[in-house]
Amino acid sequence: FPALEVPALEVPIGSALAEASAAAEAEDVVTIGDASLSVSLYGIFLEETRAHLDTLAAGRLRLDEGENVAEDIERAAHTLAGIAGTVKFDAMKDVGHALEGLLERLLGKPADAPARALIGDAIERLEAMLTSATARQLPDAVPELLARLDGLGVGEADAEAAPLDFTAPAAPPE
Repeated sequence: FPALEVPALEVPIGSALAEASAAAEAEDVVTIGDASLSVSLYGIFLEETRAHLDTLAAGRLRLDEGENVAEDIERAAHTLAGIAGTVKFDAMKDVGHALEGLLERLLGKPADAPARALIGDAIERLEAMLTSATARQLPDAVPELLARLDGLGVGEADAEAAPLDFTAPAAPPE
């Protein structure tokens, strides 16, 4: 059978149909920084991020009450990092991932006051990042917070394996 050729429909650029089509396409996309998201993906991102931030905040309150770091808050940080990465909000993804790493190191243990304060700082920063994303602004990177999150709790396993001796060294023999 011979191929059937269908002529392309050309809409003049200045026509009302072309303008309506362009307006409809623009309404279906949210652009933030370099990221272009469908309206539905953007809505899912906002809803899911809010839910995971609520889980993190509730977990932080439990830590203040002396509970051990539990899997639910570690998973919330993990999932939040993943969804931020999906929409290309790298700064938010990085904070979520660094928070997840800290929570993994503390999993099943109580968090001391400096750890709780740092977890609180990370949650507050993620809240601010969500506010930026809601305002359709790209969240800013926070390298100093990432360094603090990455540094806290590192090497604790080594410290438990070989406790430090703070006693004064013995006097040298005479």
